[in-house]
Amino acid sequence: MLLIDRDPANMTAISDLSLGFGMMSGVLNQVYWDPATGRAWRLVYNFGADSILAGDVVSQATPYVAGYVSNTAASILDYADATYTRPRVKGIGVHTIATTKYGFVQVAGPCTNVTTDGNVVAGDRLTTTDGAKIATRENVVASGHFLVWGEADVADTGTVLTACELRILFQ
Repeated sequence: MLLIDRDPANMTAISDLSLGFGMMSGVLNQVYWDPATGRAWRLVYNFGADSILAGDVVSQATPYVAGYVSNTAASILDYADATYTRPRVKGIGVHTIATTKYGFVQVAGPCTNVTTDGNVVAGDRLTTTDGAKIATRENVVASGHFLVWGEADVADTGTVLTACELRILFQ
């Protein structure tokens, strides 16, 4: 669905799916696309016990319900193999979403605010470790089980990454 002249980062979390900007209602887990910026956002429900903040890495909640997300370690759905455990990242927070509220996470395109572990450099592939809501660099050759979801365009400043490309759209 197109999202023209609207920036989800400027919206506030809501209690129901009545988005109130000229649309009858939002569709949970629906991707909204702005062709002018190349950015895409997903409408989600914060199932976790913690508020989602702008820049937080947000993951699929467990038990699985499409569109339910969390950044609380105890309620994140992880992918595990014999070596690694990684959360199923669903987006990057663009505004505060209190627990049990609906809001948007960014899933594709240029992103200007991602919370990191302070060790990201330009060109790093981005991933998240088990139970974390921060981005880390992926130093191993990428394959499906590493769940790489973006690439850093610049080095982080402290624990904030100000330029990266997201590709979480279909995770």
